[in-house]
Amino acid sequence: MSSMSFTSLPDNDLIALFERECKQNGLGAVDAMLCLELMRRAFVQKISEVFEAVERYYGKLFLYWVWSDPAFRGPADRWGNNLAADILQEAYANIMRALRKFADPAAFYAKFDSICRKFLGFVRKCIHSAVQDMRRSDHRADADARPDATDSNGDAPQPPRTIISLDDIPDAIGVAPNDHEARFDETLAYIQSILNKGQWPLFYCALVLDMRPREIANKYPELGTTARDITVALYAIRKLLKNDPGLGNRRD
Repeated sequence: MSSMSFTSLPDNDLIALFERECKQNGLGAVDAMLCLELMRRAFVQKISEVFEAVERYYGKLFLYWVWSDPAFRGPADRWGNNLAADILQEAYANIMRALRKFADPAAFYAKFDSICRKFLGFVRKCIHSAVQDMRRSDHRADADARPDATDSNGDAPQPPRTIISLDDIPDAIGVAPNDHEARFDETLAYIQSILNKGQWPLFYCALVLDMRPREIANKYPELGTTARDITVALYAIRKLLKNDPGLGNRRD
């Protein structure tokens, strides 16, 4: 279905269709335009029921991006146990502010025509910025506690706030696609079609979530109980993809 086909669905029908696709095929196999329409209604139209569905299915991924951000410090230090969730809420607010000018569905889809590379990349950028902002606030608290940490006016220095730019969208899945985004999405779909049900989750964890073998084994033991098991399985996947003639024909 096209994006415009999904925009005509009532909210409840859209959520039901998305959840049915997730249960039948897994989140990674859901139609990209269906995922994007869900995101549009959650973050642009701010429809609470749709936003709750996004949180149910993408919330763990978004939280993982907070925890795995290099600037994030976990609950062992004074940032506290609930900080990751607080940062994610700040990122959500940043996303909604940045998307206000895309109220028209056509404008939204003109900007975000790819769920993996573009929209999720934008979300990850917002999460990273929210982590950095929290880090700066933490540093400022340290500076405020020092009597000598003032500027020429006698005030504590103000750290610059990270600015979210829709034109500065990183690659969310950790590869360097060429400029032909349609071909990139087609290639990703082809990769999913040639991997079996056990290989695709590994590929997704390693490439989309940027997880290390030990992380995958600890979080998803059904994919492999040790880091070595995961490494061997990923090697087999890389070898399969390297030797696949269909992928060879897709290289520019």
